[in-house]
Amino acid sequence: MDFNLSEERQMLADTTNRYIHDQYEIATRHKHAAQDGGFDKATWLTLADLGLIGALLPPDVGGLGGLLIGNILVAAVQFVPNFPLESISIPRWAVILSLGFSAVVGIIFGMGPAIKASVLNPIDALRHE
Repeated sequence: MDFNLSEERQMLADTTNRYIHDQYEIATRHKHAAQDGGFDKATWLTLADLGLIGALLPPDVGGLGGLLIGNILVAAVQFVPNFPLESISIPRWAVILSLGFSAVVGIIFGMGPAIKASVLNPIDALRHE
C-alpha cells in the first residue's frame, strides 16, 4: 500500500499546514470556539477559499472526496506539539469488523433489492400504482 500523497494532495496538505501554523493559532481557535455558534464565519470563508471545505465533499457534488481530508488531518497532526503519534494504531479486529460490516450492508441493501427486481416482469416493475 502506498501512503504517499499525490502532488495535489501534498499541495493541499502544505496549504493547510501553512494556514494553521501562520494564521490560526490555538489561542485563536479557542477564542472562536467560545463565541456564539462555536466558529468564526471569516475563518470558514478562508478555509473555503483554500479548498479545504470542498475536501470534505464527495466528487460527484464538486468536492475533492472525503478521503482527502483524512490525509490532510494525518499530515496536520504531525505539527501538533506533544501529540502521541506512536500510540496511534488501528487494531486488526477493527479493520476486519469494518470490512465485514461493509460487506453485509452492501449485500443486504444492494443484492437483496437486485434479486427481488430480477424476478419481476419489467413492465410490472415500471408501472406505477
